Amino acid sequence: MHFHGARAFSIGVIFVVIALMSACQKQQEPLRIALLEWPPYELAFWARENNWFTSEQAMLLEYKTPSEVTRAFATGAVDIIAVTSDFALTLMEEYPDTRLIVVIDASNGGDTVLAKQPLKKGDSFKGKRIGAESGPLSSYMLARFMDKFGIDDDELKIKYVDIPGQASMWESDEIDLLITYDPIRSQLKAKGAFEIFTTKEIPNEVIDVFLIREEKLESQKDNLKTFVSGWFKAVKDLNSGNPEVFEFIGKREKLSAEVVREIFTEISVPGYSENLIQLSGENKEFMAGFDQHEKIMLDKKLMAKAVDKKALITNKALLLIEP
Repeated sequence: MHFHGARAFSIGVIFVVIALMSACQKQQEPLRIALLEWPPYELAFWARENNWFTSEQAMLLEYKTPSEVTRAFATGAVDIIAVTSDFALTLMEEYPDTRLIVVIDASNGGDTVLAKQPLKKGDSFKGKRIGAESGPLSSYMLARFMDKFGIDDDELKIKYVDIPGQASMWESDEIDLLITYDPIRSQLKAKGAFEIFTTKEIPNEVIDVFLIREEKLESQKDNLKTFVSGWFKAVKDLNSGNPEVFEFIGKREKLSAEVVREIFTEISVPGYSENLIQLSGENKEFMAGFDQHEKIMLDKKLMAKAVDKKALITNKALLLIEP
């Protein structure tokens, strides 16, 4: 009896140890964060470079196209994605547990329509071939560009091309116009491309955000706290004009530090305090911008129905950290 009791006790201890180990391992799973090539997103890598979080806390995964990023988010292959606000709305429409936790930036010139010739409103666009990614952002930019220039639906020939193939399509003269963003924007402008429409003409309509699913927002609080804290340290470094940040981003994006600095004159990156105001749910200006964005997307049939934006926008991740 004594032997069997001891054995039972030992087995019980083993099960407790295994359970505790499993719990620890579950807690230690890093956040998986999907990022595209876009200068503001590089701040996550700058934060990691400075050890403001580790790969055991937040794993940065690099993707080539927005469709890959949103697919990974939809299937649960990643926990957090960095995307534009139009993707936030369309994902919320399909996955109501999507939550917007950080405003990364507002593009006031960083997204653009490039042309081979210096075209302007009133010029003929009949038969012009325009390259664009297949996704909500390019569709939104195309709609706003056509509105501003008074271009009819049947005038342009759309050729879909993801970011990795845009430069070669441009250089092989397969397109006359291109909807794109940095670093492709700066690279092609340096080779003589004309910028005929940018987000400067539709200020604060295109913003980049971090999205997460509600369940991960609750279950990954420790790693999320560390990542978000590291993110805002990197933002502070950028906004203070630290030259090392521009050099670091330039190396990663294959641009000079001077060009990177110029890019950020047309992209505003809000810090922690600004984010708290924007994501309070009570900020009328921010909510009005989202309402306008959604209205245009609904009018252009880029969304089927309106979403609950108050449920989408949350300051829970921000409140995990000290200002």
